[in-house]
Amino acid sequence: MLFLFGIGLLVLALTWGGSEYIWNHVNVLAPLITGAILILIFIIWEFFMMPGRALAIRWPYQKAMIPLDLLITRNTGIVIYINFVTGMAMNAAFYFVALYFMLVLKYGASKAGTSIIYYLPGLGGGAFLAMFLCNVYPRQTWWPLFLGTLVEPIGITVLAVALSSRSTALIYGMLVLTGVGTGIRLMPGTLHGVGYFPNKVASIVSLILLSVALGGTFGMTIMLNIFNSRMSTNGASFASGTSSSFKSIAQLPQEQQENIREQAKESITIAFFALSGFLWFGCILMALLGNVDIGKKQGEEEEMENVTKG
Repeated sequence: MLFLFGIGLLVLALTWGGSEYIWNHVNVLAPLITGAILILIFIIWEFFMMPGRALAIRWPYQKAMIPLDLLITRNTGIVIYINFVTGMAMNAAFYFVALYFMLVLKYGASKAGTSIIYYLPGLGGGAFLAMFLCNVYPRQTWWPLFLGTLVEPIGITVLAVALSSRSTALIYGMLVLTGVGTGIRLMPGTLHGVGYFPNKVASIVSLILLSVALGGTFGMTIMLNIFNSRMSTNGASFASGTSSSFKSIAQLPQEQQENIREQAKESITIAFFALSGFLWFGCILMALLGNVDIGKKQGEEEEMENVTKG
């Protein structure tokens, strides 16, 4: 309850701030402060649910929802952040590129939806590449994680440039490249966490899945806030729903339509550039990440696992 309401109120405040209301409005400050307090209480609760602490002793058969002892471990924390930005990039590619096609290039909803399908071959290609790197050569988790952490921000950054120049061919190419960066990290990230904590597989897998979902949520919140703030500043509002907003734009004079579409292009481009900063920070963190050698069966025996701490 603390986690759901805390995150929900924070997302609500970040979505409203700057678009629906000014940042110092009570409708923004109330959910922002309340959500922050609930998240703080949640962290304190999880701290006392750690083994040997008060709540863990009181309820010995219950476990923490988010084990802080895993979360604050360097390698686990970095893998969690890498998957967090993966969720950011995935949602941005699916939602905002489609929005760009509809709003800026005047595509219909169906054509815009099929245009972002280029992300999926990249996703599949990245997954197959991860299988090769983990199962054949070099059978380590660091290399696929590093490649994905490098390729994905390159794809998102160049995608922002392509959106600004309205180059559809480059947009499609960067969707494929971003998909490769996402797909190559999904399996190795889980293997990396399991390699460090083989006795806590459920906790590691749950944290990774949660981080992808939270990354997508916060990425969407940040980009929507940038988009809505800039559009409202220029006299266009999408608060009442994109469908009605598109219809209202179509009823405007041609010159005003082109002005709004140009503003939309700039807003979406800036939102992608803002998102790319989070992804490039992951490349810096990769310098602190350890490595896991993946064993290979040889007859009845199996190679001993080799976990590198840093």
